[in-house]
Amino acid sequence: MNKIKLKKDCILKRLLMVAMSVFFMSLGITLLQQSNFGNDPYSCLGFGVSGTTGIPFGIIFMSMEFVFLIFVLFTDRSKIGIGTLANMFLVGNLADVIRILYEMVFPTPSLLWIRIIFMIIGIIVLSFGASLYFTADLGVAPYDAVAPILGNRTPLAFRWWRVITDVLCVIGGFLLGSVVGVGTVITAFFMGPLVHWFNVHLSEPFLQRSQKKTL
Repeated sequence: MNKIKLKKDCILKRLLMVAMSVFFMSLGITLLQQSNFGNDPYSCLGFGVSGTTGIPFGIIFMSMEFVFLIFVLFTDRSKIGIGTLANMFLVGNLADVIRILYEMVFPTPSLLWIRIIFMIIGIIVLSFGASLYFTADLGVAPYDAVAPILGNRTPLAFRWWRVITDVLCVIGGFLLGSVVGVGTVITAFFMGPLVHWFNVHLSEPFLQRSQKKTL
């Protein structure tokens, strides 16, 4: 009985990590957008489509993820879980809500040093959210699943597929009028080590404390 309860506690902790990751990733996207230094590659494409069509970013985010979800359903369903759905339906929409609430109270930052602070905090917060999300291991976002699947099914390694998909997102976002800047470059090439640092020092220790109780 006690062992079962502890296992349920572990699942609850993973669900809590997914919920926290949704909030932090949404907040990170908003901070990067407000910095006007460019977002991560996937959000860059999403904002480009949103700006061109006039459709809210959250709806565009869901629509894009749905397209990638179809690909994942036909290639590797094991990567789909509750975390997949949380990412699809909540991250983009929550980012819209946070942006609206922010703009109701504060002006868009214009001073360079404030924009730099927004960019730095945005990258850190986004990386922490991504770390929680991957460590929870309750499903992968459809876009994040594409590169690993292609890496397993083609001679080209995962990391190169990730570079290719990210570059295509940035090019698409740029052509559609999205801001591409130093924030885009940093998130594309340097967010990985930061996510790894959070994995080792925060996310994995947080999860392992509950897993040890099940032994």
